[in-house]
Amino acid sequence: MGRVVKISVVDAAGAGASGQSVMAGDFELTTSASGVVQALLDDGDTTIKVNGVTAYHGPVDALRPMEVFKSTGERVD
Repeated sequence: MGRVVKISVVDAAGAGASGQSVMAGDFELTTSASGVVQALLDDGDTTIKVNGVTAYHGPVDALRPMEVFKSTGERVD
């Protein structure tokens, strides 16, 4: 069935970073002016990359409805 997940990419100051490259599942996306993308991810395991760096690999059902990553690929809790 899948699940829609929003992904926010932020800069070092925590502000939304526009124009960032995000790969989520089979999708290649670019963040909006506010630093956000969304993707419909298939159930099972997925990989999320931010600017070419693996930021997450694991089950889709473990992802929060809005995941936040730094532009360097580090997950923000």
